[in-house]
Amino acid sequence: DVPRGLFDADQVQQVMLVLLINAVEAMPGGGRLKVSTEWDAAASKVRVRVLDNGVGIPPDVLPNIFEPFFTTKEDQHQTGLGLSVAHNIVEQHGGSLTARSSPAEGTEFTLTLALEMPAPEGRPQVEAAHERS
Repeated sequence: DVPRGLFDADQVQQVMLVLLINAVEAMPGGGRLKVSTEWDAAASKVRVRVLDNGVGIPPDVLPNIFEPFFTTKEDQHQTGLGLSVAHNIVEQHGGSLTARSSPAEGTEFTLTLALEMPAPEGRPQVEAAHERS
């Protein structure tokens, strides 16, 4: 029952890629990754949830994850920009990106977008079908 909406294809893809890569990296020994959508008809918004059962994010770290250059990863090639950029893209679309996590239990990111929000000017748009999983 989730209707179609217009989004900036490249930017929403970038957000999803960041969330999926972070989830996979949080499960170095393997695990379960679940992506689901939910339609809120009253608010005319779609929610996309990315849930992993990885290592989780410590409570003292969680408030900082959307800050530019913040990272807990030891890899020197990691810049700490992924979640910050994703958060900014979502805000530019008039949406929100939130995280909920428990160490050793996993993390859930929730991306919320209004379907009526047009893509930024000059960017390609895609009509996206959302499916429940």
